Amino acid sequence: MKKTKFFYGWVIVLACMLLTAASTGILSYFGALFVEPVTASLGLGRTEFTMYTTFATVTSMLIMPVIGDLYQRFPPKALILTGALCGACSMLLFAAASTLPFFYGGAVLAGICISFCGGMPVAILLNNWFHEKRGLVTGIAFMGTGLFSAVFSPVISRVIVVWGWRRAYFVLACAILAILVPTTLFLIRMQPSEMGISPYGKAADVREEQAEAVGFTRREAFRMPSFWLFAFALFLVGIITFGTQQHLVAYWTESGPGAEGAARAYSAVMLTAGIAKIGVGALFDRFSVGKTSLFCGLVALGAMAGLPFFRDGWSILLLALLFGATVPLQVMLPTYLTSKLFGQRDYGALYGLFSSLLFWGAGVGAPLNALIYDRTGGYEAVWFLFSLLSIAMTAAMILSDLLSRKAFYEKFGKERKR
Repeated sequence: MKKTKFFYGWVIVLACMLLTAASTGILSYFGALFVEPVTASLGLGRTEFTMYTTFATVTSMLIMPVIGDLYQRFPPKALILTGALCGACSMLLFAAASTLPFFYGGAVLAGICISFCGGMPVAILLNNWFHEKRGLVTGIAFMGTGLFSAVFSPVISRVIVVWGWRRAYFVLACAILAILVPTTLFLIRMQPSEMGISPYGKAADVREEQAEAVGFTRREAFRMPSFWLFAFALFLVGIITFGTQQHLVAYWTESGPGAEGAARAYSAVMLTAGIAKIGVGALFDRFSVGKTSLFCGLVALGAMAGLPFFRDGWSILLLALLFGATVPLQVMLPTYLTSKLFGQRDYGALYGLFSSLLFWGAGVGAPLNALIYDRTGGYEAVWFLFSLLSIAMTAAMILSDLLSRKAFYEKFGKERKR
C-alpha cells in the first residue's frame, strides 16, 4: 500500500455527511415545517396527514433487512443514485398533492431514498474506511442532517410563507439531486483499496484483525436477551424522537412564540443535534456503553419532561438544546452500538434489523402523537407518555449492555470492549 499524507477517508466522512443531509435530513427533518400549512391548506386532520410518515418508515423497515444483500449484489453507486431519484420524485409528488394518496405514494419513495442513501451506505463506508474512532466519525458523518436542517429550516420556512408549501417541496426536490448526484459520482470510493491505501487504524497484525470480526451471527443474536432489549430500546427511540420531532413546530406555533419563533427554535434543535452527534460519538468512544447510555437517557427524559414547561422566551432555547442532544440517538445506536454489543461478524444483517425497528418506532410515534392531540386537544398527555417511555428506553439500553458483556465472556472467554 502506498503512503499518502492526506487520508482520503476524511473525504468519505464529508461524503457521508452530504448523503445523510440530502436523504434523512430533507425527507425526515423538514417534515415538521409542513404539518401546519399543509393541513390548513387542504383541510386535513393532523392524524391522517402525519400517517404519511408511517408509509415512509414501513417502506424503510421492509427494505432494511435485505439492503445489506442488495449492496453486495449490485453496484453501490447505482443504488445510491436510484435512491436520489426516488427522493426527488417524492418531493415532487408532495408538491403536486391535492389528496392524501399523493403524500402516501411520495412517502414510499421517500422511504426508498432514506434506505438507499442514508444509514446503510454510510455504515458500510465508515466500517470500510475506519477501524478506529468509529464513534467519532459516525457522529461527524450524521452531523450533516442536523447542520443542514439548522441552516436551511429558516430558508424553507420563509419559502413556505412567501411562495407557499408547494414551491418549498419543489426546492427540496432540486436540493436532493444537486447534493446526492455529484457526491456519489465524484467523492465516494467504497473501499480504501480502490485508492491503494489502508483503512484508518488498520490492525497491526492478523490476530488483531481477526479479533475485530469476533461477534455473534444473526441467528445467535436472536437467542440473546440483550438483542431483544436493544431492539425494544431502538423501537422506543423511534417513537420518542421522531414522534416529537414531527410535531415540535406545530406545538410551538400554537403554544409558544408563533410560526417564525417556532422555526427559529427548530433550527436550534437541528443545530444542536448536528453538534451533539459528534459529542455522543466521542462519549461512546471514551466511556462505557452503560455510562453513556445512562447520560443520554437522562437528557432525553429532561427534554420530554420539560416540553410542557419550556415553550417560550429563553426557556425554549434550553428545551431545544436538550431535545437536540437526544436526536443523535436515532443514528448512533443502530450504527455504532450494533457492532459494540454484538460484534462485527454479522454487522450488516443485524444493522438492517435494528434500523427496521427504529423506523417502525418512528412510524408509530408521529401518528400516535397526532392521535392523542386530536383526542385531547393538546400535547401535554403526549409529553407525559414520552417521559415514561424515556425511562423504559434507558433501562433497556443499560440492561442490554450488561447482558451483552456477559454473553461475550461466556462465549469467547474474555471481556468485551466496554
